[in-house]
This record gives sequence, structure tokens and C-alpha cells, in this order.
Amino acid sequence: MLLQNLNNSNKKKIEKKNIIFYAIIGLIFLLNLIEWVNFKKEYDKKNEKLLKIKSLVQKENLENKIKNTNQDFEIKNGYKYRKSNGESSTFTPRNLKYAENLINNLVSYENLQKEYCETVNEIVKVDNGIMPGTTKPFEEVTYIQVDDAYREYLQKIAQIRQVFDTIYGNDNDLETGLGCYYKGTYWNNKNSQYEAKQFYNDEIIKFLNNHGYNEEISPTATDSFNINNDNYDSQINAYCLGVREATKNNSKYTTTFKASLCRVNNNVVRNVTVIFEDNDININHDTSKNLFFVPIGYISYAKYNSSSKILNIDLQSRGTALKDLPAGYILPITSRNIEIAFAKIIDKDLIAVYGSTLGVATVSEEEFISPSF
Repeated sequence: MLLQNLNNSNKKKIEKKNIIFYAIIGLIFLLNLIEWVNFKKEYDKKNEKLLKIKSLVQKENLENKIKNTNQDFEIKNGYKYRKSNGESSTFTPRNLKYAENLINNLVSYENLQKEYCETVNEIVKVDNGIMPGTTKPFEEVTYIQVDDAYREYLQKIAQIRQVFDTIYGNDNDLETGLGCYYKGTYWNNKNSQYEAKQFYNDEIIKFLNNHGYNEEISPTATDSFNINNDNYDSQINAYCLGVREATKNNSKYTTTFKASLCRVNNNVVRNVTVIFEDNDININHDTSKNLFFVPIGYISYAKYNSSSKILNIDLQSRGTALKDLPAGYILPITSRNIEIAFAKIIDKDLIAVYGSTLGVATVSEEEFISPSF
């Protein structure tokens, strides 16, 4: 019992000492906290001017950073470009030689069509903020670089159109046939508002004129005509030069193609669509070659509409003598093929289309209209 009382007494003494110890520690902490708060107030008060200066420096640095960033770019009509720093345009208006390359068979009709579509697909990139001919966004290039690239590609579009328009009569046929349309862009409307015709080149017209692709220098200017041989009392002779891709309509038994020049007796028409009222003809030929067309057999009628520029040619019923021959030929112009097709072609027609007779035998107009067999 005595021992238990002694232990209780010791425990109480220890508890009192612990209370005193923790009270002293807490007091020391509180005094230090009060001292630190007072020090901080004094420090802030003494260094208020220094803090203001530091704050102004930080603000100025931020403003300079924003300013420098803005100096690297420029905004023009809603588009953001890298600043040019005095950069000059490098675009040069020039003849891109599409006409020369096409006439001299350095590029095919189909490849020129393909290039047109590729060019259209490139130029419209500007409406997505991409520089034509690249994958670069406007922020990586200058406005002048974008403008130069736009003019470069629009010059291609314009001059391919100019070639097709001069040779075939209507550049809308080019886009309609391909399904590739250049109708301008939002970017161009907001900026320089370039038009395709601004990039036409006079050298193209001069070159094509010299090769017969101009209605004003055609051998004969022709209005609409309708020549019939229903009574079998006359003879109709015809051929076409500069033949392009042909298509067949097997349900209507027709073959359709475009031609640079067609002659029917003494009538000459240019840049026409020919509808041959028969589909018994081989159309699988390379259109980059100089192709001609001749019907085989007696022609029933030949009708030309000058408004639509469509020439219809139909054959009479074919006898047994012609049963093993096709209704017509589309062939490259060579001496051998001229002979195979029984063709007689007037020299000035070849010169009008190709600039020469291409080294093949020719006939006079009189011999063509009234041939001797």
C-alpha cells in the first residue's frame, strides 16, 4: 500500500513537469512567431520602395516580351503572318510554255488536265491558312511569300485555261470534264482580288495563231450548214484533224470527240464537237499523238450548228463491200495510216492545225471535193 502511494506521487510530479515543459516550449514558439511578424512588417515597410521597383521591372519585362512577340508577326485581313522585314516579291509574270509543250507533244492532253487539277487543289489551301505548294501555315511564312505563291499557281490555272480555250473553244469544258473548279478563294477576295485573266500571256495566243488555232485565220469561216445525200445524187467527203479523246454511247450507237478542225467538202469548222452516228470505230489511241478521223463509206448527211459548235455525221447503209471495215478510223497522222484509211487531206488544213504537213501526202481542194478513184 505504501509502495503504491509512492508511485502515484511520482507520477503526478512527472505530469506537472511535462505540463511546465510544454508550456515553456509553447511560450517560446509564440514569442518567436510574434517576433517574426514584427520583423516582416518592419522589413516590408523598409523595403516598400524596393518591392515597387521590382514589380515595375517584372511588368516591364512582360510587356517587352509581348511586344517582341508581336514584332515577329503581322495581322493582315484576319490572317497572321511572320513579319517580312523588308522582303521583296519574287513573282515574275511569264509564259509557262503549256501551248508549246502540248503542240510539240512534250506533254500529253491528259497530263495537262492532271496538272490543272493538282494546281487547283494547291491554290485553295490558302483558305485553310496554308501557303500553296507547301504544308507551311501562314505563321511560318510572310504575306509576300503567300501572295507570290498564290500568283504563281493562279498563273498556271490561267494559262492552262488559255490554251484549252484557244484550241478547244471553251475553257468551261475543261473544268466540267475534270470536276476540278477554280472559283476564287475567300483569302483572295479579302486581299489582292486577283483574276485569272490577269495572268494570260500574249505569247500563247501568238504561238497558237501561228499553228492555226484561231478562227480569224481559219481556211474558211463557216456558218451552220446541213448537207444531205438522201437521194444518193451527190458525194460528201469529210475528215477531222486534232482529234482528242473519244467516247462511245453504245445505246445510241454514237461516237463523240472534239477536233481542232473538220472539213466537209468546202466547209471548214474549227474547235468543234463531233457526233459520229456510229460506234463501230476504234477509239483506243494515244491522244498526245496527232490524230485524224475519217468516216469509211458514203456519208448520208453532215450537219453543223454554229451556235453549239456540234458537227453531226451519219453514214448511209453499208453494202457488202464494206462489211469487213470499220465505220471510221481515228489514227495518228502517218503516211501509212493515211493510206490505210483511204484519207485525202488538204495541205493547208494540216498547216493550220500543226504548222506543217507533217511529211504526209496531201491533195488539192479540187481533188478532195471531186476525187478520182
